[in-house]
Amino acid sequence: MTTHPIDAQPMVVPIADAALEESIRYRLGQRRLAHGTPGPLAPLEMLALRLALIQKQPHPRIKQAQLVIFGGDHGLAVDVVAPSHIQDSIGLIDDILASRVPLPVLAHQRGMTTRIVDCGLATDLAAQPGVLARKIAHGTRNCRMAAAMTVAQVQAAIRAGQDIVETLPGNLLACVGLGTGSHAVAALTLAQVAGFPLVELTHTDGNAGIQESHLKKLSLIQKNQNRHGLIEDPIEVLAAFGGFETAMMVGAMLAAAKQRHTLMVEGLNACAAMLVAHRLSGHAMGDYCFVASPPSQPSWIETLIGKVGAQGLPSIGLDGIDGTQLPLTLPLLEAASALLSDVQDVAS
Repeated sequence: MTTHPIDAQPMVVPIADAALEESIRYRLGQRRLAHGTPGPLAPLEMLALRLALIQKQPHPRIKQAQLVIFGGDHGLAVDVVAPSHIQDSIGLIDDILASRVPLPVLAHQRGMTTRIVDCGLATDLAAQPGVLARKIAHGTRNCRMAAAMTVAQVQAAIRAGQDIVETLPGNLLACVGLGTGSHAVAALTLAQVAGFPLVELTHTDGNAGIQESHLKKLSLIQKNQNRHGLIEDPIEVLAAFGGFETAMMVGAMLAAAKQRHTLMVEGLNACAAMLVAHRLSGHAMGDYCFVASPPSQPSWIETLIGKVGAQGLPSIGLDGIDGTQLPLTLPLLEAASALLSDVQDVAS
């Protein structure tokens, strides 16, 4: 495997702590015995246990949750996105900033601070509160023609993501990615790094058969995968396919996990970043991740959760843009932390 300076040494340590886990299990087990409900830990108790291991303390707390939306556009969009939708990323960001979609409203309701990062949008965002300008370039190159990014650009984006997290308060980071063509390149990244079939990653309609339009799009995406051959190194995979928002999320996740912060992930782009960060971290990143699923959960999400050792979160049942499930499932993590931090233990 090629070694790049950015991933020469794993930054993230596994959360396993036998003594702490035994202590938490004992405390929760004693409560169950006291209330006449012996048996294995309930799902919420298992979430509490993971939070305690992440924070390496018996009384975990969720503090100042941050929702960060990473935006980047892709040269591949000209092949896989209808011309009328090419500039939709700016329109979507405007909708988020103006609260015309549920995501920012739900996040505000849950006390999450929302920020949007321009990682590599084709159009510049106007300077305003909540917007961070970290543009590496005005969109990636078309990976059908050449590598979407240089390795140097990937490394610059990863470092930018690390820098962003080091300035954020709190101990929970929720990650979302968006941009024109971003789903196609995220699918290519997941397929290349983890071997997922592209047909599963690109087919979003679980109730209908594969339509001719999807087969055409799939064929175009497949050609891009074939063009770049047998690349395995995750940095080089990002360079081959993109994008800037994925690479910046990788850096953000690495920095957050290094600080033993909790990570929440939703959407194809964020899942691709989680997988790459997991490989770069010495296969420890999944320990820190909670993955939210859309109502129509595709089978690849469950497989990915198993591959990286992340924790799945149940769907609340609201379809929306990537990230909508995150503020809806945050209360589960807050309730789980309360089980250990606010509920009083029974007397031994």
